[in-house]
Amino acid sequence: MRWVEPAVFLEHDGVKVYHTYRHDNEEDRSEFIFTTDPTNSDRDSGCEYHFDVRDLRIVEQGSDNWKTLRIQIGLNQGLIDVPEEVIVNVMAERLEDSDLLLELVHDVASRCASNVNNAGPVEQLRYLAENIGFKEMKEEVTEILDRSKGVK
Repeated sequence: MRWVEPAVFLEHDGVKVYHTYRHDNEEDRSEFIFTTDPTNSDRDSGCEYHFDVRDLRIVEQGSDNWKTLRIQIGLNQGLIDVPEEVIVNVMAERLEDSDLLLELVHDVASRCASNVNNAGPVEQLRYLAENIGFKEMKEEVTEILDRSKGVK
């Protein structure tokens, strides 16, 4: 069976939610199981970014567009897991002003400096600094991030 590129069910605040398929068979699309990971569309894979919209008991099932409403509210309330790469890409698209990015880096780096074990946001910002096209900022951002982790 070949891999199926998943169809987009909806996009909300820059995050795309995709259909899943049984064993990547595009003829067997799931009605209730969706994913925020475009690289894993097999609904039986146990991917951490798959979710069953019926488990999000936010809007009654009988209402119009109940799946769409549940997913949008679930994303807004952080009830649906989203891959870090997707979050970083959404952030990058929103940060058109390099001064705003630098302010964000300073803010997060200063909060992480007190807790070296909390590498998630630091690594996320490193990825952001290396991949969004602000090449002239890369050295400064990397230095700030290294300092926040105690690297010399």
